[in-house]
Amino acid sequence: MQRIVTGEQYMSVYKPYPQEADVAAEMAVALAQGKSLDSIAKDKVDSPTTKGVPSVLVPVVSLTQENINDTVIKDGIYTLDEICTDKYKAACDKIGLK
Repeated sequence: MQRIVTGEQYMSVYKPYPQEADVAAEMAVALAQGKSLDSIAKDKVDSPTTKGVPSVLVPVVSLTQENINDTVIKDGIYTLDEICTDKYKAACDKIGLK
């Protein structure tokens, strides 16, 4: 995050972990209860050993300076204090991360 804030790195790939975790938990509970995943897993993917694995594809986001607030901070992955330490405060200010 700090390299993105300073411009050393342009972007990273972000998957909304809370959404991924919620869906994984919902699927695990359904399987433990012997229920079908059809109402949860609307997608199917192939693995090297199995075809048509029930899945929920969580969209990925290009994480840039412009969407730090709307992604990792909003989702609680990082706080402003964790990203904008004293060393990075000026860079955070410059991109409007407050």
